[in-house]
Amino acid sequence: MRKCYYRFACAVVLAGAMGTMSTSCSDDEKDYPYDIYFTGPQAPVVVAGAKATVAPGEGSSAFNVTFDAASNWQISAKDFSNQDQVADWVRFFANSGEEGSQLLGVYLTANTTGKDRAAVISISCNGKSEAFTLVQQSDFAVPNPNVASISPYKTITKVEYYAAGATTPNKTIDFVYDANGVLSTENITEVKGDDRIHYGYAITTDSRTTQATVGLNKITVTDAEKISNGETFAVINGQVAIGYNVLTIMEGAASHIINFGYNQGFANRIAGAGVDCDFAWTGGNLTSIKNAGATTTAVYGTEPNDCNLDLNWFVGLESASAGVTTGSNALGAMNLLGKRSANLISSAGGENFVYADGATNENNETVSGLTITTSSHRTIKVFFAN
Repeated sequence: MRKCYYRFACAVVLAGAMGTMSTSCSDDEKDYPYDIYFTGPQAPVVVAGAKATVAPGEGSSAFNVTFDAASNWQISAKDFSNQDQVADWVRFFANSGEEGSQLLGVYLTANTTGKDRAAVISISCNGKSEAFTLVQQSDFAVPNPNVASISPYKTITKVEYYAAGATTPNKTIDFVYDANGVLSTENITEVKGDDRIHYGYAITTDSRTTQATVGLNKITVTDAEKISNGETFAVINGQVAIGYNVLTIMEGAASHIINFGYNQGFANRIAGAGVDCDFAWTGGNLTSIKNAGATTTAVYGTEPNDCNLDLNWFVGLESASAGVTTGSNALGAMNLLGKRSANLISSAGGENFVYADGATNENNETVSGLTITTSSHRTIKVFFAN
């Protein structure tokens, strides 16, 4: 391996009483693997509070970005919803610089709009760029659009799936809630032959979040056994705006982007990173999911969809949702796919569903919940908190 000898020229600028630092180190003999790349743990979605972090030179930054640039570089902040416009509420210690290793402060003005807002932060060099999404919260969390239909007696703690004739589940989903009763973790166990596969959805909330609000700006879907695998979603004003598949920007590879669309509060489109999905709604119910050319249709009965989670994503739509995106049922559960269907599915994908009150636990006791039997002789048990 060829040795590289480094000769550094560093400039350090201190700003304000808090000692915010902007550092630039040039190295005219360094070999750069890429024109531009993050050198620190850069999340694909950064969430900041509504308060200002003042202007550069007057105080501490909201956060810092560290990166290497092989030549002259520029940084910009564009409005997330209209990237032809500058996000003027974002400022940087410097908007451009020369070759070298960089530590750059990012500053925000106060968000007084009453809504969350977001920007795309992009750093470019030699025609290449790296980017991430910045979400600044509003002072108030977004109301849960489904709160009026949720029963306080139907908080789901576990769902078990049984194959035809089986006495033990081949899949179990456990739900963990925080002190506010908000879903914080979804742990999944699947049995495949002699193997038990574990994975889960770790959900990041903030202190504003309650069952009546969607105070969530970021959701991370991780594999419990391989933490590096997963997805991160940016949530803006209670709706998923964009998702990133496994973050690889530190290695110079492009992030895989998933875009989400809504119409009058209903999710109607998810596309990108191998996903091509359209939703159709009829009479307040999700009646069709077209995913990569395959269409799942659903018919609804009179049973109300009134659990704290959107149960349809765990019953009639569980097979269709698998191809939508890894965290689709977690997104639906967190009311992040917009308005939910008013009723529970009675038929989907050629399978019929019948609902009965109560579910039997491992001690053969009947407890609070639902038991769903299907026309293919499967059984799904849903358990409620006591």
